[in-house]
Amino acid sequence: MFFVLSKSTPVYCQKKGMTFAEAAKNGNTLQHLDSIYLSGVHIDTTKAAFSRVLYDSVHQEYISLLKSLGKYLSENGFKWGNKTQCFNKIYFAKTGDIDYFLNNFTPGQIDSAKVKEFENHLNEFIKGYKFPIATTKKFTLCSSVIYKD
Repeated sequence: MFFVLSKSTPVYCQKKGMTFAEAAKNGNTLQHLDSIYLSGVHIDTTKAAFSRVLYDSVHQEYISLLKSLGKYLSENGFKWGNKTQCFNKIYFAKTGDIDYFLNNFTPGQIDSAKVKEFENHLNEFIKGYKFPIATTKKFTLCSSVIYKD
């Protein structure tokens, strides 16, 4: 008698969108990540992934990323309820894929359930996003943002 064993291999989906604190718990402190990702733009061009000539284009594409995320959230029924201030720091692979999308919400503006709901949507959004300007280096972009419905 032969037994056929079915071995299913679980598929682990790495969570890429998370708070700064959650990333640090997983060993990805800002100091660590900043040591392996260049700034997308920097006054010292030796510390930047993009040439000074591309700064305006990189800035516009970053704004487009945030607008696309806002549209995605709206289309998927996510509601902030109030204007919500946040600081984002996004780490990109050389390919333009998002490796980490870290966020730090202003304390007291958003509860943990809303953060979790946001992160669930964010992680789905990340799957289909690629930064459109090519570079040969891993890089990071960041800003404060006010999210609203």
